[in-house]
Amino acid sequence: MAAYATTIAYIRLQNITDDIKKFIIEHQTYIPKDIIDILLTVFGYVSKGGAGAILGSIGFCMWFGDKILSFRDYYLPKEYWKYISYHRSWYDGYELRCYVGEDHCIHYIEIPKNPDGSLRWDEAVYI
Repeated sequence: MAAYATTIAYIRLQNITDDIKKFIIEHQTYIPKDIIDILLTVFGYVSKGGAGAILGSIGFCMWFGDKILSFRDYYLPKEYWKYISYHRSWYDGYELRCYVGEDHCIHYIEIPKNPDGSLRWDEAVYI
């Protein structure tokens, strides 16, 4: 009886996953087209005089990210850096790499770049 119930549950689960697959296929969108539509909307807004709002918001986000990194670097001990989700990137002259460690957590490596684009691995920060 238990084997019969297991088989019935498996078949019903199979039907549910098939329905989910069908739904995803029928309702999928073309992501690059969506991105282009968003960029055209933003460009239209900026060209009509909303540049201050858009660029001011971007500037505020960059300033806030810099303050987060300053706080992390000067006030937090290194073992707590993993709790800060903002990392240095190309904007700061770093390359960010990530990997899943043996503890099944995501680890990050912030590697500074030389002016020629090569990486300074001896100064890399492992988070």
